[in-house]
Amino acid sequence: MHCNNQVVCSGNADNKHVPIHLIRAKDTLMTVKNSQDFYAWIGQVFDHPSCGPEWDDAAGPCPSTAAEYLAQLFEAPCALLGRFSEKQIALGLERLLSNANSNYVFVLADESVPQELQLRVVSSLYTLFKDLLARICSENVGVDHPHRRPADSICFMMWDAGLLQIYPERPEHRIVDMAILNVLGRILALPSQACKKSALHGLGHAHFSYPEEIPPIIDAFLADHPDLNEDLREYALAARVGGVL
Repeated sequence: MHCNNQVVCSGNADNKHVPIHLIRAKDTLMTVKNSQDFYAWIGQVFDHPSCGPEWDDAAGPCPSTAAEYLAQLFEAPCALLGRFSEKQIALGLERLLSNANSNYVFVLADESVPQELQLRVVSSLYTLFKDLLARICSENVGVDHPHRRPADSICFMMWDAGLLQIYPERPEHRIVDMAILNVLGRILALPSQACKKSALHGLGHAHFSYPEEIPPIIDAFLADHPDLNEDLREYALAARVGGVL
């Protein structure tokens, strides 16, 4: 990502089509100097036919602006539902949350991004799950079945795809690491089965870096959900010891 505030948008950047509550008011950590850039960025990420075209983010925002955009989007994600199809939303999230498609996930580890802003992005993941993914995913993510929905894959795989930006070897990054584990615990407590399984997937992978911190999170979850279905219980027990793929 190049550090400029102009986001190239190949689609229609007319901001009258973007719900105004996508832009937060005075409580934002950073103020986007030109909200039109944020509107254009939304169009660039999501306003494509469900079968393409390929996404070119070569002229995307610099890391701090990218983090600000992610936080604003994830703090009010259900606004996407009125403008884009589930397939477009899924493809857009895959572009943002997979390091195979872009560098956005690396804002959580980039030293040029203020840590307070990194923490805001992490915190906003809870709202992304609660207000959007819980609504557009099937209950059985991570498994092939005939009723899969477009966002199932990124909901389950985002932690594998690069979002799990934890670095136990960097003491200065520990506060972000702990925030990621905390938000995974909060997502785990959501009613949605899709959210629960995604969070367990993330916690299972985080076990490699934080083997002492993960079991208590999952133990508390299991204690709070004695009537959990057997498949999810088995998956939780596997995640507890890092036994997830």
